[in-house]
Amino acid sequence: MDSRSSILYLGIPLGTWFQTQVRVSLLFPLLLVICIHRLGVPVGVAVTVLVFLSVLVHEFAHVFVARGTGGEGDEILIWPLGGLAFVRTGPTTSSEFFTAAAGPVSNLLLLVASLSALAMMRVPISADVFHLLEIPNVTLETTVARDVLLLMASINFKLMCFNLLPAIPLDGGQMALSLAKTRMEPLPARIRILQVGQVIGLLVAVAGVLMEDVIPVFLAFWLTIYNLHEYFLARISEAYDEPITLQEFSSDDRESPRRPGMIERWRQRREEQRILREQQERAEAERRLDELLDKVHREGMSALSEAERRFLTRASARYRSHEH
Repeated sequence: MDSRSSILYLGIPLGTWFQTQVRVSLLFPLLLVICIHRLGVPVGVAVTVLVFLSVLVHEFAHVFVARGTGGEGDEILIWPLGGLAFVRTGPTTSSEFFTAAAGPVSNLLLLVASLSALAMMRVPISADVFHLLEIPNVTLETTVARDVLLLMASINFKLMCFNLLPAIPLDGGQMALSLAKTRMEPLPARIRILQVGQVIGLLVAVAGVLMEDVIPVFLAFWLTIYNLHEYFLARISEAYDEPITLQEFSSDDRESPRRPGMIERWRQRREEQRILREQQERAEAERRLDELLDKVHREGMSALSEAERRFLTRASARYRSHEH
């Protein structure tokens, strides 16, 4: 889902945190409406807030690990089905894998922290905390701290399990894709994982029907449609990478020039936009680098902020790699 002109990508800016623009989707209030309808006002509002905070931590984990493994991340969008961190991983399998894995790991850490706090409070942990669909039966009336911790543990358990499903665009699918690309070319690997994602979607739908719950059915519908859409795009891309020629049926030895098709023109425009974006980013990086070098020359390294030092280190490493 790369086209940010879709309604799925429209959002309200919440500011820039840790050099990352954070926005909340215009569709996010739907989650609040659903939670209040199913759980009542106090618990519904609490669940929505805790989901927002958990997803925010989840997405920042992607951003930080991407930066730490040679990539970049500059934007987060919180939306009803979770979040989207717009990151560019480093050029290694480990960067791709660990950037994707960072999200579920952050949910695991929040789960463990919540359970540890409950254990210190000597609160018995009920089985419904680990239910994949239901949340603990809490009221938020007298034992607010306990109830919030139970909800936090339950929400992060669900987020972790859902995101570990091996289906794109979930983290489990991205992790599986990074491993599959070590055994085959990127496009065939993506096609294979998208096929797996379709099967996962159908299995989740069957589970939802058996449990008589609409939420798994809705999630399965979304997963299946998304993976089918991406699968057909990948197949079209695969076909156009090896164009079909009609030379065998031609009456002339000279091949007539072929007008690019719609998909090919779209790909050309995407490539031109990518090149232009890279040129603009490179020019901006060089301008900022010149400013920092001038600042170092005038005031010394001690005058640089931590963010400026990180940028200077990344720029130096990038220039050294280009020289080699």
